Amino acid sequence: MKNWTIKKRIVAGFATILVLVAALTVTSYVLLRQAKDAAHFMTVDAMPGLDAMSKINGAVGAIQINVLRDLMAKTPEEHKKYREVIMAARENTLKLMGNYESSITTSEDRELFGKLKEARDQYVAVRNQLLDLIDAGKMDEAQQFNAASLRPAFEKYDQLVDQELTLNLNNGNQETEQTVKATDRAMSFILGISVIVMIFGIVIATIITGGLNKVLRKLALSLDDGSNQTASAAGQVSAASQSLAEGASEQASSLEETSASLEETASMTKRNAENARQANDFAKQAREAAD
Repeated sequence: MKNWTIKKRIVAGFATILVLVAALTVTSYVLLRQAKDAAHFMTVDAMPGLDAMSKINGAVGAIQINVLRDLMAKTPEEHKKYREVIMAARENTLKLMGNYESSITTSEDRELFGKLKEARDQYVAVRNQLLDLIDAGKMDEAQQFNAASLRPAFEKYDQLVDQELTLNLNNGNQETEQTVKATDRAMSFILGISVIVMIFGIVIATIITGGLNKVLRKLALSLDDGSNQTASAAGQVSAASQSLAEGASEQASSLEETSASLEETASMTKRNAENARQANDFAKQAREAAD
């Protein structure tokens, strides 16, 4: 990482944090989904099943109590009253069992409910035989049939109802425990990953900041060296410019002196030419006089 650019450092730091956040998101989703599934099972299966089976248990017990009341009744009116209660309770039980069966989601519950339906059918068949004996006025036979056949059938039926009730209660407790465990795991994981993300963020920020400081320090030193070199070069250029200016000034003075000398020379040349012309004229006059 010592030779990494600023861009690489920033990209690496944020990529690491994003990976940790993604891991936190995925794991949190999985754990919270488990808690949601457990809560969903409680909502659609365990709790409705527990409620329905509690009502079925009560309805089954009420039917048997009214059968015994019918067996003990003395008047036709009492027989009719208890028979109506039994039929109404039976319709309610069938409705509750139908609703319960539609809410079953596990194979264990479905298997046990199948046994419960068989026991119910056996109980209903035996109960009808008992009611027929009551309707026929065979009370002694009905009493014996109740003790020999109806009571064992009811006990088997009631025992399976209790097993279903216990199964739903256990399922509810297990799913509640699973929900609590899943929630605890989710909270612990989220807290742990959050702490790790914070620590990594601090470490990465420190590394990136330190690296950037080093890079910027080197850049500042490089710029400072460049500035010094530029200042030095500027000084040299200034000295050279001053030297050139002095040389140009000296050359200008020399040119002025040369120009003055040339003017003086031209003037002397002109005087000499005038003197020569005058000498020629004098010589010509002298020749003419001699002639």
